[in-house]
Amino acid sequence: RGNHEIALYALCWWRVSERLAGPFGARHSAVIRFADPRLADVNHVVGARGLSEPAVLHHFAGRSKDWDEMLAAFGMSRRSTADC
Repeated sequence: RGNHEIALYALCWWRVSERLAGPFGARHSAVIRFADPRLADVNHVVGARGLSEPAVLHHFAGRSKDWDEMLAAFGMSRRSTADC
């Protein structure tokens, strides 16, 4: 359970996305555009490399987060976010 279910979901997702939009690297749609993850880091997990690599989305993973440090990395403060 757990990882097995995640793996089954991922396999299903890739199979259906290929059926609907074409194979990886050559997907197309009349409604949306696809970003090629080989060319753009779509979901960069911030870790040892920090923010040194450009990404569409920077993802701070893990439970213990320093919110003030994360916001400061993007030039923001809690005051700017309504402390949400």
